Amino acid sequence: MKHQVYYITDTYCCWCFGFSKTINAIEKNYANQVQINVLNGVMVSQDMSLYNFFNRFPDPIGLHSHISEKSGQSFGSNYLDLIRNLKSSNRILNSNVPAKAMIAFKQLGVSELAATTKIQDAHYSDGIDIQRIESYEEISKKLSVPFDKFKEFYYDENCTITLNNELSMIRQLGISGFPAVLIKTKDDNFKVISNGFVSYDDLRSRLNKELEIDTDACIEN
Repeated sequence: MKHQVYYITDTYCCWCFGFSKTINAIEKNYANQVQINVLNGVMVSQDMSLYNFFNRFPDPIGLHSHISEKSGQSFGSNYLDLIRNLKSSNRILNSNVPAKAMIAFKQLGVSELAATTKIQDAHYSDGIDIQRIESYEEISKKLSVPFDKFKEFYYDENCTITLNNELSMIRQLGISGFPAVLIKTKDDNFKVISNGFVSYDDLRSRLNKELEIDTDACIEN
C-alpha cells in the first residue's frame, strides 16, 4: 500500500509555481511508494485585482526573479508583462476558480498534480486569464478531457462541496502557508514534511526519513 502524501497549494501562490518541479519530481521518482493528493488552499477567497495582490511587495518583479533563481522555474514573458504593468492591469484573481477546475479534472480521472501543473502553467508561463472558463478549453485538450464534460463537472454542486471539504481539512490541519507537504502516518495522523518552498534534494531527504529509506542508497528514475 502506498503512503499518502498531501500537497497543499494555491494557483496564485508564486512559490507554489516555483515548487512545481520539486513536487512533480517526487511524484515521478516515488511512484511506487507514495500517492500524492492535492488540496487547494484558496489563498485568494474573493475577487482581488492583480494590482492589489502584488502591491504589498516593494518589488514584484524582483520577487519573481528571486523565485526563479531559487527554483529554476521561469515565468513567461506575457505573465511578467502583467506584473510590470500592474497599475494598468484589469486582471482579477480568485482562487476558487482554478481550485474548482482542478477538482473537476480530478473527478474526470485526471491526475490531481497533472491538472494543477497545467493550470499553473497557463497562468505563469502563458499569462492566460484562468478566471475565464473559456481558458480551460486548451487546458482540457492538453489533459485529454472533452471541454463540455469539464464544464459539466465544474458547474456541478458537488465540485463546490468537494472544495469546501478540502478547505475544512486544511483548517483542521492548521496549515495557512503554501506550498505545504504532509504525510499520513500509520496512526492516521498527519505530519508536516515541509511548509514553504524547499529544494528537491531537501524534500527528498525529509521524505526518505519518513519512509525510512536511505537517501544515499535511493536510486531515482
